[in-house]
Amino acid sequence: EPYKLDEGYKPTSISEDVYQCIRFAQINRTLVMLHGDAGAGKTKAAVKYYRDNPQSTIYIRLDPSMAGLAGVGELLGAALDLPAVSSSKQMWQAIRARLRGTNKVIIVDEAQLLKRAPMDELRILPDEDEVNELPGNGVVLIGNSELYERIRRIEIRKQTRSRMAVQRAYRTRDLTKEDVQMLFPQFTG
Repeated sequence: EPYKLDEGYKPTSISEDVYQCIRFAQINRTLVMLHGDAGAGKTKAAVKYYRDNPQSTIYIRLDPSMAGLAGVGELLGAALDLPAVSSSKQMWQAIRARLRGTNKVIIVDEAQLLKRAPMDELRILPDEDEVNELPGNGVVLIGNSELYERIRRIEIRKQTRSRMAVQRAYRTRDLTKEDVQMLFPQFTG
């Protein structure tokens, strides 16, 4: 019991950087990829950002069964309170219409699971709606480094790589002494 880890959000150097990268994506309406070791603080920071900004943030967490076009569309549609529709095409059209002009940021956690088609849909959300002269929305992909490797190996379209405004890798070994003391106060003395 005295060694139990406090699993709440801690403002470590890594989690604060993740938080600021999400903010950057929203303000600049761009695509950001944050990847690295499990336990580095990526998800905690994303959830904290969502809790701090619930009106302007959509947070979805993927699992293997929801990583395709229909699954990601269903998760986003539910987060946007859209009615269910019969096709992925209709769902993604409705998602884009609902997001138009809202300046929301979409956070996709466990993004290394994304298939190519939903990645293509997500990468265009930051694009400006030139017809209506409305800016797009920020998109943040969070996952392990498999996500980065897939993009680097060209398994993901070049357009996705070229739209990536920020790409950050996080390693638990990069946690500072102060971070470790914050995470494990019972071992400081």
